[in-house]
Amino acid sequence: MEKSRTLLDPIQSFKPRIEKYNEYIKKHKSYFSDFVMWAYQNKKLVVDTKPIGIIPDNLIQEKTFIFIGKYIDLKDAKESPQLYFEILETFDRLYLYMSLSSQTYIS
Repeated sequence: MEKSRTLLDPIQSFKPRIEKYNEYIKKHKSYFSDFVMWAYQNKKLVVDTKPIGIIPDNLIQEKTFIFIGKYIDLKDAKESPQLYFEILETFDRLYLYMSLSSQTYIS
C-alpha cells in the first residue's frame, strides 16, 4: 500500500476491502485452504509464508505489501502443462472473490 498520483490515501482505499476479506476468511477459510500469505513492510519480510488467514491491523499501513495466493515453481511447468491450468484457476478464484467483495454485501 503506497501513495501514488491516483491513490492518494491507500489506507482509506484498502482498509474497507481488508475488513471484508477478514470477515470472509473467518466464515469461509476452507475456500482458500490451499493458499498462503506473506507480507513485507518497508521492504522487510514481516510475515513469513504461512497458511492464509486474516490480515491483522498492524499490516494495514503504508509501505506494506501483502501477498495472497499460491507458490508455483515455474520450472515444473515445462514438465507439467497442468500447472498452467492451476495458475489460471488460482486467478479465477481470486478474481471471483474480488468481484464479490466489491459489491455491497458478501456472504
